[in-house]
Amino acid sequence: MSKQDAYQQKLAAQLEEQKAELAKLKAQAKQHLAQGKIQAYEEIERLETHLEQLKSKLHDLKEAGEDRWEELKDGIEESWKTFTASIKKVFSKDA
Repeated sequence: MSKQDAYQQKLAAQLEEQKAELAKLKAQAKQHLAQGKIQAYEEIERLETHLEQLKSKLHDLKEAGEDRWEELKDGIEESWKTFTASIKKVFSKDA
């Protein structure tokens, strides 16, 4: 085997190593994307639950008498602030 042949074999082996490394990186990227999707769906479910709670509180407000509506209004406003902050947080993660 000539020196040139040995050098070509060395480069070919290095190429194979880099190809394997690239395949590993691709697999890791897919895993991270999948995990990100799972987290996004979990966050969406949490936000949907929160939204349903807000709907329920609005219904309670509609049914409340004059004596309770102010108390309920404050709770709804606080829940609304929390909900909108959560939405903003989710979108800021995507940026």
